[in-house]
Amino acid sequence: MEKTIDYELKRGDLAALIRGMDVGDILRFPISKHNSLRSTTGNGGMAVERSEGRRWSVIADLKNRESIVTRIS
Repeated sequence: MEKTIDYELKRGDLAALIRGMDVGDILRFPISKHNSLRSTTGNGGMAVERSEGRRWSVIADLKNRESIVTRIS
């Protein structure tokens, strides 16, 4: 499922959205959230989830000014 997020997120909303993703889900965020997404999906932000085998890919699409998060496992 692909979903575009184009509203202002409150603190904690970002992690909740990412935790709720299923394998193959894609979320698109404004490019301004890219660093937050990288931090959140990295070892520090989702340590428990990563230890359970969950993985995400975060790619910057500069042409469309968005960050794309894909749940890969």
